[in-house]
Amino acid sequence: MTWNNLVPADRRFATAMKTTGRPMPRPSHVVCHITGSDSFASVKKTFLTSVSAHYVVDKAGVIYQFVQEDDQAWHAGIARSTLALYAQGAQAWRKYLFYFEWTRYPIGSVFVDENLQPVEGGRVATFVRRADGADWPHYAYFDQRWGAGTMPANYATSQYPNAYSVGIEILSLGATKASDETYTPAMYRSLRSLVTDICARQAIPMQKGHVLGHEDVNPVQRYGWDPNQGFDWTQVWA
Repeated sequence: MTWNNLVPADRRFATAMKTTGRPMPRPSHVVCHITGSDSFASVKKTFLTSVSAHYVVDKAGVIYQFVQEDDQAWHAGIARSTLALYAQGAQAWRKYLFYFEWTRYPIGSVFVDENLQPVEGGRVATFVRRADGADWPHYAYFDQRWGAGTMPANYATSQYPNAYSVGIEILSLGATKASDETYTPAMYRSLRSLVTDICARQAIPMQKGHVLGHEDVNPVQRYGWDPNQGFDWTQVWA
């Protein structure tokens, strides 16, 4: 196990928030995220005490590393309740969104627990469904990328993204449209260099299907906003 030579020693922060080793010889995918914060200090604290990613790239293009690639960072795990929902098939999970306290849901939305039974109040909910029982429009972006009726990317091969991927977090709140302030040219340059380096060393095809977003491997919990629709994938793997 070694640290990445692209990251100077003073930008390496070894975290205990990881799983040592992998169930396979090497990672097969790269998963990109947004941190949901513009504060590196806040993200650093989180990655040293709660969850983690292998790398963070900030808007100035500075790269940080928290986990070595031979180990699993805790960046893209799928909740057991969500796995149970995916097990019901492609026509079932699109009717639900994972519940977040900070998200506003339409009037009349039905809050349900992990068994999909209605509960009173969002704070005790696991998922949210529409009043009319229809699919959520939030999945239009996923369907555009992967095709209607498909399952999460790589789900058929493995239900454990942390086990098979290298996680890269972009220090950003994300945006639904292209934005040089949200996804800066410097950020894209460093991200592409990092992805190129990882893919070359780990023999990962540098293309769609192997270089993914968190929303691609777990749409129910990220439904189109991680790294968000304004992110330009062609600057990463095209």
